[in-house]
Amino acid sequence: MTVRERPAGRYGSERKPRSRRWWYWGLLGVFVAAGVVVAYVAYRNLGSTPIDAEVTSYHVVDDHTVTASFTVDRNHSNQAADCIVYALASDGVEVARAEVYVPPSETTIQLSTELRTDKRATTVEFYGCSYQVPSYLTKSMPPSG
Repeated sequence: MTVRERPAGRYGSERKPRSRRWWYWGLLGVFVAAGVVVAYVAYRNLGSTPIDAEVTSYHVVDDHTVTASFTVDRNHSNQAADCIVYALASDGVEVARAEVYVPPSETTIQLSTELRTDKRATTVEFYGCSYQVPSYLTKSMPPSG
């Protein structure tokens, strides 16, 4: 069997297949960069919280009042904080919300607040806490409750 050669003038010279190795390294670099970005965003959003607040107990006083006791622990104990606590009715609807000023404290602090509700509350939860205390909550303002 003989191998036929193509006429060089008609089809051009035969090229060697180029290596696709640069695609591999480029794609690998893109995946590594994307992984670093995803890890950073996850750490910022899902990492440890600087302020840890937990409802320790609540008491439904009547159809329009609920009291809540809670503890607040934070990584910067010398800073005041602002925590938002809310009450839910049995159907899951939010019936009250309050901001609570948390004064600086060297240890875990125990606070309580009273929420005026639209209808009977069945649970109390935290929305979150922040070191960005609004101007209407001042350091001279005592904790509510």
